Amino acid sequence: MSEQPNAGNPENAGDSEEEILETSVSESEDLDSRRFPRYVYNPISLAGAALAIAMFFAIIIVFIVDASQAEPNPYIGIIGFAILPIPLIFGLLLIPIGMWVVWRRIRQDKPAMTMPTFDMSNRQHRLAFFTFTTGTVILFFLSAGGFYKLYEYTESVPFCGTVCHSVMEPEHTTYLVGPHARVKCVECHIGEGAEWYVRSKLSGAYQIYSVLFKKYPQPIPTPIHNLRPARETCEHCHWPAKFHGNQMWEVNRFRSDEENTHWSIQMVMKTGGTGGLQGEEHGIHWHISQTVEYVAMDSTRGVIREVRHHRPDGTVEVFRSLDDPLTEEELTALPHEEVRVMDCMDCHNRPAHQYLSPRHAMDTGIESDRVPRGLPSIKRIGTNLLAAEHPTREDGLQAIEAGVWDFYGENYPQLVTDRAADIGQAVSGIQELYSTWFFPFMKASWSAYPSHIGHQEFPGCFRCHNDRMATDEGKTISQDCRLCHTILSQGPAEALMTAITPEGLEFKHPEDIGEAWRFMGCTDCHTGGEYY
Repeated sequence: MSEQPNAGNPENAGDSEEEILETSVSESEDLDSRRFPRYVYNPISLAGAALAIAMFFAIIIVFIVDASQAEPNPYIGIIGFAILPIPLIFGLLLIPIGMWVVWRRIRQDKPAMTMPTFDMSNRQHRLAFFTFTTGTVILFFLSAGGFYKLYEYTESVPFCGTVCHSVMEPEHTTYLVGPHARVKCVECHIGEGAEWYVRSKLSGAYQIYSVLFKKYPQPIPTPIHNLRPARETCEHCHWPAKFHGNQMWEVNRFRSDEENTHWSIQMVMKTGGTGGLQGEEHGIHWHISQTVEYVAMDSTRGVIREVRHHRPDGTVEVFRSLDDPLTEEELTALPHEEVRVMDCMDCHNRPAHQYLSPRHAMDTGIESDRVPRGLPSIKRIGTNLLAAEHPTREDGLQAIEAGVWDFYGENYPQLVTDRAADIGQAVSGIQELYSTWFFPFMKASWSAYPSHIGHQEFPGCFRCHNDRMATDEGKTISQDCRLCHTILSQGPAEALMTAITPEGLEFKHPEDIGEAWRFMGCTDCHTGGEYY
């Protein structure tokens, strides 16, 4: 019996029985001195543990950095709550994978494969159990907090507007100066509920791909056809029955003459109501209290081919375009999604991302005193400079500075000396207007994104309210402006015309164009661009 240990181990041949026993005891003591089972001590598991520990401390550091920031940074959130957890989880997975590989190698030349045993009376097993259980619980709660922070970041305005750099810069910039600047992007673009949240994230995955591989169009096309209906988002705050009656509205414009003459219009907007406690439907919001369908012939919904009014008695009144009516074949093949039921977005199509035209941008700049009104012809020269196209923003800013100084240097040289500060302020103001509403890189500006509210530089209301939409009997949709608003006063401050009758004033054009405004469309002259 004393020779058997040497028989199976040639390396121990010649050793005495006492030496072999001492070696076995020494190896047993080495194994017992280890904190964890021997399966843990392998390169794969140790590498996984090291990776997980390193990522764990990295996430802690990111937490600390994020908490110390005065303003939330979306990139820190992405790194700490989206990127770093991936290698951490991978490292944790490597630990059991390495243990399984070692166990399999130990057992592979035995006829019967048995699973590793776990004995709580064994000190190593107990320590391993409590270590991994405690670590798993800690990492679970940290991961849950991290994923919640990730969710918060993906729902935040900085994430939506700044992560994609210049691609979303036009939308983010115009959002910050728009009327919905305190409403989160997701409240309009996603809304409540898991279904649209999942849809948005799936859509977002493709958008990330588009940004990474530069597959995005310039400008980004609108309207967004897979956007959630306005009745499920906008009407959470702006439900039609909330707005009724009349509301005051003041418009301030500045003419393109040398004096930059101020022209003011005050009017009553007949917002109207939608029935119920407010009584019978009336005013502008009549359009969405009734069922009105339309078919557009272009992607921006700017040219209407057919309008259908579903009366409460069940009959349908159909107005068809006299210029391009739908044929019987087109009507038969018309997809259901091409027939749109009017909602808020069909008029208020730029509720959060408004791009002002050069003319209206200059009106805003002068009204807010960012551009000194006292400088001769500043409205005209500023409008022309904003209307010019440039390959980059830097080129546009330089052209504005050079254009303003050159104009006054050539036409009003004394002003360059006497009012240099005002000219410098005008340059800065026009440059600010340019940076706010004009984006050469994405080719995004007012001309790329028509606004359907109003009817000055785009057809707007006159898409349907015109004499080119008629029923088979010849009835047209009224073009009477007084259906929507009543003018109370208009004109320059020194010669303001005021209404003395409930019907209000008849519109007076700031320029003397006679009666042409009665039969011409506003868009025939108001192109929003340069003054000649």
